[in-house]
Amino acid sequence: MMTKKVKSISEIVLGKNPFVTDKWAEWSASHLQPKYLVRRFDDNMGNRFYFFTPEKEVIIASGITTITDKVLPNEETKNINKWKEDNPNWRHLLNISSEYGTLEHIVHGDIMFKKGIDKTKLDAMQKIITDYGGSHNMPSKDVLSFLRFQEDYNLRPLLIEAQLVWQDPVTGEWIAMTIDLLAQMTIPVKTKKSIEDGVYQRGVNKGKPRFKEVIIESTIEKTLIVDFKGNFFSKDSKGFYLSNKIQLQAAKLAVEQNFPDIIVDDIYNYAPNNWRTTPSYTLHKWDLTDLDWEKFWSHWKTAQLYEYNKPKGKMLVTEGFKDSNDFKFFTYKEYVEQVLLKSAKVENINRIS
Repeated sequence: MMTKKVKSISEIVLGKNPFVTDKWAEWSASHLQPKYLVRRFDDNMGNRFYFFTPEKEVIIASGITTITDKVLPNEETKNINKWKEDNPNWRHLLNISSEYGTLEHIVHGDIMFKKGIDKTKLDAMQKIITDYGGSHNMPSKDVLSFLRFQEDYNLRPLLIEAQLVWQDPVTGEWIAMTIDLLAQMTIPVKTKKSIEDGVYQRGVNKGKPRFKEVIIESTIEKTLIVDFKGNFFSKDSKGFYLSNKIQLQAAKLAVEQNFPDIIVDDIYNYAPNNWRTTPSYTLHKWDLTDLDWEKFWSHWKTAQLYEYNKPKGKMLVTEGFKDSNDFKFFTYKEYVEQVLLKSAKVENINRIS
């Protein structure tokens, strides 16, 4: 009779669980390789951080969404807190919204690569929304909206669901993030042009050329970052906030630092609409003026002063509840070093997936 091998703590903790992503991007163009292979940990219980190992040193970094949650303007904080007060089960709602969004992002990738729509994913999205009490048509409408977006802009992905870090070149501090989409896109452009339209037949301008304004339609190729907002709870609400803009500004910095040959032309938020007769969506472009960047640096300075960019949680770990003393509290860094990095799943963390 064979003796069953007792699992190590890292096998127990990680096993097949989804807490640690097993690749740096859901998809990336073959020529793109980031400076650092970044992993994200999220146990859906409030422990969320990114980690990576430059020069074999473990670095723990907060995600940009965590940082913006702490430095938001008061008005935006009030809106978020009001929603939480109105929904005592807000953590559960955020989790199901996240599940729906994950499936939706996978479907977006299938559309961009012309793989067709996987009905099992659509069915899973439908179950989530109907269990929540929403319309069973929402997943199909969301897919059709994205199909229209793909057709309108001819998306050519460079990165999908990519985990990157940006290092402040002055302070050496880090911001981590997951970028929904970096893509080359064909942008429609409309410009006004005056063209000659005959001559004046009478009046003070008789005999002089007459002009009229016409709209010239053309296209331009750009590289864009797009952050998807599913509007899971309200399709009629298109609230894009300053936090969304800050997150996209950080994403632009990270892309250009990791891939020096890429310049991000513009940043956008995308959300499907609650359409009734024709698939539609909202594509919100954010300005990037000098003043916009001054505001970004101001928020980032605040985050560093209060160390919002440095996760400080602790993990309770036990190897099997042998007795009441069989536990340890690990800092996030200790947890990565003593648990996550000992797992076969992430032991080759510096190797690109």
